[in-house]
Amino acid sequence: MVSSSAEIGFELTAGSHRLDDGRAVSRAGFAGAVVGVLLAAVFVCLHWVLGTGIVDDTYIFLRYAENLASGSGPVFNFGERVEGYTSPLWVLMLGAMAVSKLDLVVAAPILSGLFGLATVVLLHREARLRLPTPSVLSAAIPAWFLATNPSLIFWSWSGMETGLVTFLLAGSVLQFLRALDDESRMTRAGIWYLLAVWARPDALAILPALITGVVWVHRSQSRLLRRKLCSFLVPLLLLALQFFWRYAYYGAWLPNTYLAKADLPSALLLHAGLDYAEQFAVAYGFPLALISLYTGWVLYRDRSLPASWGVTVAAGASWLVYVVLVGGDHFALFRFFVPILPLMAFAMILISQDWLATPNRSGIGAWVLGCVFCAVVLSASNVWVYAGNGGKTANIEVELARRWSVVGQWLKANVPTESTIASSVVGAIPYHSGLTTYDLLGLTDRTVAAAGKIHAAAAVGHQRYHTDYILEKRPDYIVVSSSGLFDRPNRPLPPKYAYAMIDLIRDPRTRESYRYRSVRLPSGKYIELYERKKSGNRSEE
Repeated sequence: MVSSSAEIGFELTAGSHRLDDGRAVSRAGFAGAVVGVLLAAVFVCLHWVLGTGIVDDTYIFLRYAENLASGSGPVFNFGERVEGYTSPLWVLMLGAMAVSKLDLVVAAPILSGLFGLATVVLLHREARLRLPTPSVLSAAIPAWFLATNPSLIFWSWSGMETGLVTFLLAGSVLQFLRALDDESRMTRAGIWYLLAVWARPDALAILPALITGVVWVHRSQSRLLRRKLCSFLVPLLLLALQFFWRYAYYGAWLPNTYLAKADLPSALLLHAGLDYAEQFAVAYGFPLALISLYTGWVLYRDRSLPASWGVTVAAGASWLVYVVLVGGDHFALFRFFVPILPLMAFAMILISQDWLATPNRSGIGAWVLGCVFCAVVLSASNVWVYAGNGGKTANIEVELARRWSVVGQWLKANVPTESTIASSVVGAIPYHSGLTTYDLLGLTDRTVAAAGKIHAAAAVGHQRYHTDYILEKRPDYIVVSSSGLFDRPNRPLPPKYAYAMIDLIRDPRTRESYRYRSVRLPSGKYIELYERKKSGNRSEE
């Protein structure tokens, strides 16, 4: 009987411990959910505080999407098949919303912002899964870095595809790492990655890092290695269908945006790309230094890196190399580096995981102080990214799109609907005017992209120009890129962004065939046009 009583006592004691553990897990789960809601609220509120919104390039997507929804196909100008967009998946998603009769100017930034928000939630969930249950604070730090990050916030709410590709790339890497070490197939990771590539083909930049990771981890298990690689790569075979469709529909194997932006002299791209990467390294100095130093210390300590850590670092490095090779980007707040910000956050999760797993660390008080310190420094780092690296310039992009929208609306109301225009602003002005537009920079024009001259001193994406071709097209109006921006006309244009326009309006043939007009808007800003002279009126000024 004594034995039975002892057993009963042991069972009651063990049961109480299980109840206590369950309550602890429940409390931690509730606290984690509350933290997740707070992170989401911060991300949404900062979008208003920072003044985010649609930029001009977003309207290119909207024009393609609305033409697709109307039955005209994914085209920029009716009857011209040119792939002038960078994300097939984003065009399809916006097209679906257009079919549903949603206002894309309102819906696009909301949808892109939700994908940015989903990225924050995804990394917070990953931290809670990987870190010990009581570490609610440490699990929030990487997600806090994303939720307060001005680059992610601005470009997620811009209506561009950046939020979508960032979410899908982060999801594909996390799915990949979950399936890397066990014997399961990697089909789910392959599907995620396929969607990321459809969201933006640049996602292929990290493919060598992923394949190398699988080969390294399973190099001694040939059968398992083949199963892993096949299950991951088979979904990517659908990309072949996209290439064949592109060639059948657009008559080109590669997007026109590649010809306009990336198919430039290597030395020119490399110089611009290195400068862009240097600015990023300076802006994100603290998180990059934290990740680099701790990675080096783990290598020194263990003489190797865990597979998940190695793949994460290799994927980030691969993306960095790719961005340098394509010359970076002219937009503020490092749009091209936004997709690897979740990889940086995941590296912070791995650092916390390693630190908490190491015995003989300081007490809980020191750990809490360390977490608070990291949160404060990361917040200060994000403030520096915005204040010292183009936050106000990014806000100007939003304002430019608003003012160019007014120009497009004026054209729609004041020129014949069959008119054609030439402009280096090919987002808001063509979208709101609905007019056939000849793109001076070649993003949506195959001839300028493939055969245009190059002005090496111009910003990335603004180097192409082809004045002879534009004049041969005889547009009815040349819309000066300063239209809608200033309260007096005839202001000098910056060659860095407007060389194509400068070369066109300075050409003697333009002066001979066009007359200059300026129109004062109710806002006090001016629209500046060169209007083609009527036949028999060639001498009119």
